[in-house]
Amino acid sequence: RRADMPAVKRSVADHLTLLQNKRIAAAGYDTAPSSPPNKCPIEDAEALQEKAALLVQAAYRGFTARGTGLASRARARSEAKRTAAAAAHAAEITARAKLPEYRELRRVCGGVQVEELAGVDHDLKTLVGLEPLKALCAAVRRDALARAAIGDPPDVRAVLISGAVGTGKKLAAELLGRLLRAVGVAKGDSSTSSTLDQLVLDVRRDVGVVIVDSLSAHTIDSYKAKVDAVLRNFPKHTFVFVGSTHEIEALHGAVGHFRRSEPSRLALLPYKPSELAAMAEALLAESGYELGAGVSARSLETALVSTWPRDVIAMRNAHLARELAQRTVSSRNAHLPLGKLLSSTLTITEGNLGLDSQHGLASLLDQRREVEAELAGLTGMGALKAFLSQLRAKVEYVQRGGDPRLLEGCLNVVLTGNPGAGKTTAARLLARWLRAFGLLQQDTFVERNALELKGTHVGWTCPQVKDMVTAAMGGCLFLDEAYALSGTKDGDRGDSFADEALRTLLTELENNRTSLCCVLAGYPDAMARLMRSDPGLVRRFPSVIELGDYTPAELSSIARTTAATKYGLSFGPDVEAQLADHIRVSHAADIPKRNASLAVCLVEAAMNRLASRLGAASHSGHTG
Repeated sequence: RRADMPAVKRSVADHLTLLQNKRIAAAGYDTAPSSPPNKCPIEDAEALQEKAALLVQAAYRGFTARGTGLASRARARSEAKRTAAAAAHAAEITARAKLPEYRELRRVCGGVQVEELAGVDHDLKTLVGLEPLKALCAAVRRDALARAAIGDPPDVRAVLISGAVGTGKKLAAELLGRLLRAVGVAKGDSSTSSTLDQLVLDVRRDVGVVIVDSLSAHTIDSYKAKVDAVLRNFPKHTFVFVGSTHEIEALHGAVGHFRRSEPSRLALLPYKPSELAAMAEALLAESGYELGAGVSARSLETALVSTWPRDVIAMRNAHLARELAQRTVSSRNAHLPLGKLLSSTLTITEGNLGLDSQHGLASLLDQRREVEAELAGLTGMGALKAFLSQLRAKVEYVQRGGDPRLLEGCLNVVLTGNPGAGKTTAARLLARWLRAFGLLQQDTFVERNALELKGTHVGWTCPQVKDMVTAAMGGCLFLDEAYALSGTKDGDRGDSFADEALRTLLTELENNRTSLCCVLAGYPDAMARLMRSDPGLVRRFPSVIELGDYTPAELSSIARTTAATKYGLSFGPDVEAQLADHIRVSHAADIPKRNASLAVCLVEAAMNRLASRLGAASHSGHTG
């Protein structure tokens, strides 16, 4: 019905012309542009166009009907999964309420809603994270049931819940309210949410728990008298105040009632990536999706830390679990054709998580194996290997369940070493290692000479530095010869452009301290002078890797590797040991000045002599 008839007619005109020519040829006529004789059995072109348009309409209606049917069946399957999950949840609670523990509570504790308590206990047991809430609920439950058993009145007091965004403050308040009603501490039939300005209006006799949200440190002083009066006039109600740590502390200090009756305190911690992955898996299951073969909660965790920096994870918490679930579903919808999408099962694959993409799990694992193999085969650089070994231990500790905040520190590094010690090689390998182990979010590696930070005109330096930092965001910014930003004497940064470049760089690194890794490289003495030129450098670059000079044996090994990779040649027997002795005797003074470049030059000189000898031998053979 919605087909554009004129457009359909125009689109089939070429096909109709071809059809006419075929029929003319079949009837024995020439297919020249001139009109065929009247006796040629050719249908009217307008009629054929009408017929084609009708066929298109019929096909569209058939596809629409099929799509509607497939969509209905897909929705039915999803709804059936949700219904089954809800029924299983209700059955588990019913079974729990029949346990001997709850039968005993029904007998000895009057006023306890056993079925509701069983439901709260079940939800707390299956809750992801929120360990402080579980500990508080266990203490409240134990005290309330003991008081109910011996006939003492319940201990009713306010609760202050603090935490960062997305740490589950509202969920904690609702679960705590359900528990208080179940054990008889809160006498009302329900809970309600309110704000400071509406607090008086929302307090009713049928409401046992009042959750006060949307606190603001700027308005607490204006409403502190009202809050104090409400708390005094409604002593049998439980008030749960929810806000950030700063807001809760301001409220606690402003309201006089809290000095007469100390409230319970609950401080919620940020979620770990593994907990957020478990939450995303639960959200997908609630929507009817299941994880496919090879996909687990660990896969979701990897997708999470590969997509968002750790400081963003700490700031958004549970909101990222929902975002990850929504992105996963959107990715699945984008990769499947409509017909297959509606007829296939609701299964999540690695492709939906981006785990088989360039920046996903498979790639990261391959990168990890590759960079570890390259690091193991690297000659020398013991300081770099020791530094990465310490980082690896931290990563493995977090992977085993340690606090992920251990990896949220500053990654900026100062690399020092004599000429040829491998500073650039170390910086590139360090950036790849950090990316492979998930400490950097991007493969970006921006390499610049520190002189490029300085502008050529007044006002150009600051934007130039900011652009470089922005270009490296999520990855690594490598600044070679960083001592160019310092002067020739201690405390003298040289020209004003260098001073502005250094101050702007420090500001940008402070503002993005966990969003990129900045590596400053240079000669030891010059870098020591740079670090003394500004106290902020030591704080923003907490790690210093000092690359020592290569030993003669290491230089001989580098020469062997250079000969194999650059020229495809291998050393003869005992050549590597003899070369090490030669370097020790004849080039010991050159090592601090040249390091690896000395080994490369020795190989190139040997190749030149080899070429000359073979060329001379070939010339002598032809002459003879």
